[in-house]
Amino acid sequence: VDGGDVALGLGDFSPEDVEMLPTIDFAVKLSGSGTTSRELVASLTGYADIITQPGKLKNGILTNLFGDFFNELVTRINPFSTRDLYTDIVCGAYFVTLADGQMNIHPGAVLQTDKMNLFGKGSVDLTTEKVNVNFDTAARKGIGISAGDFINPFIRIGGTLAEPKLRLDARSSAIEGGAAVATVGLSVVAKGLWGRWFTTKDPCGKFIQKAEKDGRVINVAY
Repeated sequence: VDGGDVALGLGDFSPEDVEMLPTIDFAVKLSGSGTTSRELVASLTGYADIITQPGKLKNGILTNLFGDFFNELVTRINPFSTRDLYTDIVCGAYFVTLADGQMNIHPGAVLQTDKMNLFGKGSVDLTTEKVNVNFDTAARKGIGISAGDFINPFIRIGGTLAEPKLRLDARSSAIEGGAAVATVGLSVVAKGLWGRWFTTKDPCGKFIQKAEKDGRVINVAY
């Protein structure tokens, strides 16, 4: 399945809200077999690539649609969702691979708003439904965000799809004493993948380049 310039107006959106929604371009290729839905999901192999274009998303609509856990997750990773009427999305790039029911967010996922960069990486075992997904957030430079906005920038989703749990992912970060407060979290050093891209001006472009180097064909005008 391929699509371009698609606006997903899920939830109670007004016509004006739909006009402001960020559109997405996507390419999904999946194969699987089985006599039950569980067998089918456990055998899924393929990929899903999604690119988000600029737009405005009204806060609260999706959290009302997907329930309490989604609401808690959004509030943790985007503290501005409870203050602002809209989230101003600059770009997004999300890449998922599947092999025999094992879903990996690879090379990763990134969302950039007018205030922050959000990175995600992890896996979901579709056979056991076990979830292990990490989110790291960072304020964009030069926007005057207060130090308290990103007290816990490293969030992990554990548990299962039926009962997901939010946890602070202390293993993914190293916090240099009280300096994190003084520098709005910029002294919070992400280990591994995110360390190079936390404050880049164009994280979506970087992720797309990485995906293309990994063999993905990204047919979008980014």
